[in-house]
Order: sequence, then structure tokens, then C-alpha cells
Amino acid sequence: MYEETAADKEQRIREDEEFIKLVEKTCEVKGATALAALQPEKRDALEKFFGSYGAESMMLASDPDSILWTDDLIQAQTSAQEFGSRRVWTQIVLGALADLGLLTAEEYGKPPPGCSVWSLCDSV
Repeated sequence: MYEETAADKEQRIREDEEFIKLVEKTCEVKGATALAALQPEKRDALEKFFGSYGAESMMLASDPDSILWTDDLIQAQTSAQEFGSRRVWTQIVLGALADLGLLTAEEYGKPPPGCSVWSLCDSV
């Protein structure tokens, strides 16, 4: 069982807030209007299986200038096959950052924000 001290929780919250600021500063929010252009049966199937956010992410990743960042192998494969999306998963990104010296070994081994341990990370 995972236990978190009050000090650990405060540290995690600070790190999460820093991560959110970084994402807000460096990422662009886009609408997934292409999802509406899909045949209703296909759109409904995607939304039923991957949820509305998952389906929208897949459509956004179909843009050649975008990439789908998911730890869900089925979503990644479906997106690649159906829409030609490029994809990546969290540990590969973190490994590349560690190889470049942008993350320490300790930071690489630490679960990303929102995950108490790596095995509980479905998607980041």
C-alpha cells in the first residue's frame, strides 16, 4: 500500500502545480472539430471505446504536425491505423530526456504527476 506523509503531499502538490504551469506555458489548446466530420457510427464507436477525450486526442494527432502522447497501446495502434497518427508513450519521452541529460536517473524513475507508482499510470 502506498502511504504519503503530509510533507510528501505538499511536495507533490508543488511539483504538480509547477508541471501544470509548464504545460499551460508550452502547450496549445486546440479544438477537435475533425471528430464531427467522421461518420456517426465510427465517431460513436471511438467515443464509446476511448471516451470523448480519447477520440478527440486521436483526431488531433492525425494532424501531421501533432503527435499522440498516450500510454494506451490500443489507442495508439488504433490512431495510427485509422488516422496515420504518430505516437509516443511516457517512458520513451522520459528516457529520451534522461539520455539528453535533461532528467536525472532519480527523476526518470519517479512516476509522473498524477501517478503514485508507474504501474498505476494509464495515461499521462
